[in-house]
Amino acid sequence: MADRLVFVHYALNGTGGGHIRRQSVIATALRQLLRALNVDHDIAILTTSDAPQIAHGFKVYKLPSKTSLVSDEERRDYIVRSQMLVTSVVTAMRPTVFIMDTAPEGSFNEANLLMNVARRRVFVNRHRDESQQEDPAFQDRLAGYDLLLTPDEAAERDRYVLTARNEKHNRFTGVIQGFRSEAAHAREEARRELDVRDGEQLVYVSAGAGGDPQAEAELE
Repeated sequence: MADRLVFVHYALNGTGGGHIRRQSVIATALRQLLRALNVDHDIAILTTSDAPQIAHGFKVYKLPSKTSLVSDEERRDYIVRSQMLVTSVVTAMRPTVFIMDTAPEGSFNEANLLMNVARRRVFVNRHRDESQQEDPAFQDRLAGYDLLLTPDEAAERDRYVLTARNEKHNRFTGVIQGFRSEAAHAREEARRELDVRDGEQLVYVSAGAGGDPQAEAELE
């Protein structure tokens, strides 16, 4: 009998829900695939997000977020303690695959302590400012991962800066979002539920998962 595969998804801190939503979508698709293949597995989500309920249906290990701390002294002490907490939790789970999102260094600069814990390390490389991408330190951190998953279309390749080594290990996944066509209403049923009359257009506008403080004003 094959060993159980253990996946630990690390969704970092944020006032919005983008990080943990993205990790939950990946974990859901992964679970469906593993079940279809009849592979013994265990999936857990470790997060400092303020919205852990988004990962409902998975085992969630929750740490307080850095945004909940007021003083610099509180923040320094919390970061030091959290480095050890995260490392202890991940080490105890002994993941086959460790999946980090957005910040390759980790929420508390603890990623270096985790690199040798998992057999394989995956990084979700969402788009960021070009100056951040061009930072040699950022590219060096990416090089510590076995696989980079970029949640965008391959046609958008020019928006991403990667060294030759990191380019080799990068895969464009297409946009990662929670919509599942098999669970959606049929078109006419959806229009009826939303009371959209014949001849009216229905438009969906999104400003992401809530982390942008300007989102409400921009939507207005």
